[in-house]
Amino acid sequence: MKLSTDRLVAWVWNGLFFVLLLALVLGMAFLRLLPDTRQAEGPAITRTEDPTTHIATDMIIPAGFIRAPSGALLPRFASLARPEVAVRTGPGEIYPVAWVVRGGRMPVEIVAESGDWLRIRDHEGEEGWVSRADVSPQRLAMLAPWRRDKRLALRREPAADAPLAAWVMPGLVVRIAQCTGHWCRILVPQAKVEGWIGQEQLWGVYANEAFSQADRPRNATQAPR
Repeated sequence: MKLSTDRLVAWVWNGLFFVLLLALVLGMAFLRLLPDTRQAEGPAITRTEDPTTHIATDMIIPAGFIRAPSGALLPRFASLARPEVAVRTGPGEIYPVAWVVRGGRMPVEIVAESGDWLRIRDHEGEEGWVSRADVSPQRLAMLAPWRRDKRLALRREPAADAPLAAWVMPGLVVRIAQCTGHWCRILVPQAKVEGWIGQEQLWGVYANEAFSQADRPRNATQAPR
């Protein structure tokens, strides 16, 4: 009788162990089948305290951004520091000048780095290399360069039904004072007016990017966005 009891106890313990093991395996399999909630929640918000990174505080970083060896983020928007800048075919003065930017400071997108040289892209998609000293972290933008035949409304508040501040023409280079992610407050030096415009009407700002130029010290260096 004792032998039968011992066998029964052993079977019970073996059964419990088997059940627990099966539950563990099934639980791990179930967790692997769950969707990755990190992807469903959308892109993470990256915060930066470094004013030399050229990337806005609390900017939502879209897929495709990388960090260069300098620590800067690529791509990023900035502006040319001078009204006349030579753009070269390669990262150095030994490379020939491809073209010269004239007529005032312009917004550019920095897409690559090589030492003290930056590869820039303009609003027409043309690319070339300029010295890091020729680039400023100040954010400028161009008003809807893809629209040449229609004026744009500048509003007094960041709302489509806000009172009109002025009419502005596409192609103008403006200063960005602030962006909310949907609207930007801009300064138009040519007309000496300021107001709000939809963020999608600017070349020089990323979608969903929110920042204020006051967030960046005026003496920010340009070495390692």
